[in-house]
Amino acid sequence: MPSLPNKPLNPQELRLLLDTPARDRQKVFSGRSQKFLIQEAHRARQMYPVTSQARRDVLRARREAEKRNLQNRVSALEKENIRLQEELRLATHWPTVAKRPFSIRTTKKSKSEATAIALASDWHCEERVTKAQTNGLNEFNLKIFAKRTQTYFQNVLRLVRKERQNAEVKRLVFAVLGDMISGSIHADIAENTQLGVMDAVALAQDTLASGIDYWLKQQSDLNIVVVMTDDNHSRVTKQQRVATSHANSLAWLMGHSLQREFKNEPRVSFVRERAYHTYLKIHDTVVRFHHGHAIRYQGGVGGITIPVNKAIAAWNKARRADLDCFGHFHQLFNGANFSANGSLIGWNPFAISIKADYQAPQQSFLLIDSKRGRSGTFPIWL
Repeated sequence: MPSLPNKPLNPQELRLLLDTPARDRQKVFSGRSQKFLIQEAHRARQMYPVTSQARRDVLRARREAEKRNLQNRVSALEKENIRLQEELRLATHWPTVAKRPFSIRTTKKSKSEATAIALASDWHCEERVTKAQTNGLNEFNLKIFAKRTQTYFQNVLRLVRKERQNAEVKRLVFAVLGDMISGSIHADIAENTQLGVMDAVALAQDTLASGIDYWLKQQSDLNIVVVMTDDNHSRVTKQQRVATSHANSLAWLMGHSLQREFKNEPRVSFVRERAYHTYLKIHDTVVRFHHGHAIRYQGGVGGITIPVNKAIAAWNKARRADLDCFGHFHQLFNGANFSANGSLIGWNPFAISIKADYQAPQQSFLLIDSKRGRSGTFPIWL
């Protein structure tokens, strides 16, 4: 590119020349010779000495800032070097310190003895539940009842076999805690059932008997203790009886029939009382079985725990128990001294009416260790 005439720069160009580093001047003022730009820079410094001094101050401040930044980086690198040297020292020293690696020894002790408990309650075998009644959360009919009970008996056996890996589980307490049928105690229930009362009793009894037979065939060395309690849905009276509850209970009749059905089977025994409570000592743990309808729950914010603990405290004054097992409330919940069973029917208008927490259909499985008492509680998913 040909050089431009060495025409003196105007005041604006002179200020620009002062603010431009010497190495970039020929790029900014293209076509001007370096000699010319040096002469013009000298003339500009004479014309604008303050601007020239300000520029030198800026350049000095930049150099000092770069110097401080460099010093900070050097300091940071020195600290990082010290840290890495310490890690290297510890790493090279570790093999001489850790001469004894931690190990878990295998014990040769024999398995402890334990008893399994399978809770069964609130099946309501003949009741119908539609998705419309539960906002799509649950559905129940005779076909679903058959499927869920089959799953129940299969999963109980799986849990027994699982616990046998760690303990000698020779006995299974099959606690049938009531409301296996819905009955006709209320008009809306009678309108919502798929079977008559007697047919429902027959279905529930046949299902229980089939489940016991299944366990006996699949696990021949298992002894089964059947506990059956009274309830509120199987009554044949309009109002719940107290003193004569069993005399008016289809659950009591069903238990009597089941007991006769297995009278020649030495591996099956029955425990049935004419009182509201059924007490059973399992190893050193006293378990009190009942349906749960004697516990008054009005939907308080504390859930069932407050009325349950009040009832247990009152009952323990007469005869103490270490553990209460009951159903009725359609919600699986375990406290320090009780185990509330869930329901096989699942979420239904009753659960909604008592403001119970939503739960999927489930029952409860417990393990009573001979030395430690209740050592495990597991849901039986259906």
